[in-house]
Amino acid sequence: MDNSADELKVKSYEDSLHLDIKITSNKISRIYSELNDLLGQRIEKTLSQAIEFRKNLVESRREFIFEEIERIKSVISARSLEIDKFENKRAEIFKFLKAKKAIKDLSEAHFELNKRKEEIASLESRVRLVKDLQKEKLQINQRVNELEQQILAFKDSIQQQELDFVRILTSIYNSLYPELDKNTIFDITPNLKSDAKIQFTILPNNEMLSKGRNQGRTLIYDLSVLFHTIEKNIKAPRFLIHDGIFDGVDKTHFIELVKFLEDKKLSGNEFQYFITLNEEGTLSDKFGDADIVNPDHLENEAILVLSPNSKLFNKDF
Repeated sequence: MDNSADELKVKSYEDSLHLDIKITSNKISRIYSELNDLLGQRIEKTLSQAIEFRKNLVESRREFIFEEIERIKSVISARSLEIDKFENKRAEIFKFLKAKKAIKDLSEAHFELNKRKEEIASLESRVRLVKDLQKEKLQINQRVNELEQQILAFKDSIQQQELDFVRILTSIYNSLYPELDKNTIFDITPNLKSDAKIQFTILPNNEMLSKGRNQGRTLIYDLSVLFHTIEKNIKAPRFLIHDGIFDGVDKTHFIELVKFLEDKKLSGNEFQYFITLNEEGTLSDKFGDADIVNPDHLENEAILVLSPNSKLFNKDF
């Protein structure tokens, strides 16, 4: 690289030696002599002196450039000898390696080295990813801990509301299912080891009749929400709609429900309860002599009676 730079420098010096520095003073003096002979003579004399000075200067510069070119060429030559020595040494090394069949091993080693470098880069990238994931996991765990503390605080803050709701739910449960007696029918329990973190228990499965227990659980819970809303004067609807809630449920519980609702109405509670009874014989003599669920009694008490001849909004649904 040094030789290449010096060779370019030598070429530049050699090109500068070919610059044209010839100036003819006679032509310039004749131009001025046409105006004034004395002026032309003086200009010719002064110009000749300037030209002579420049010739001397150019000659001195030329000698310096020649000397500099020779010096640089000498340096280039010395470097070339050093390069030749290294070339010969390299040739001897490769000749030795070729004789020992080591060239192939070096190529394979170079390939293996590059492969290892790529593996290192990949591992470093994975390490950075793991660190980022660990940082993100730590942040998530901190957030989870905050939420768990909030859950525990929430549980403590609603203790009175929970007791009030349990009281209402228990009264409804005992009215509709007097034959079942159990202490725990509703519970809100923090379970920080689960994904949900908090567990709501409403009438565990073994607390209800095996047939239609889900319908019974839904019935009791919905009624509890309705009357809790009324009792606490919460701004929410004062009506409840159930569709087929008694399918699969013992019909005696329907009688108990009607009695319970009648008692609530007599106690001054204002509400509406809508229910569909589509099973054949639902309001038949299966209920015995209970006048409260007698079809004629229910029809007389009803606000609106619908039939094929008297349809809701005159529409088929």
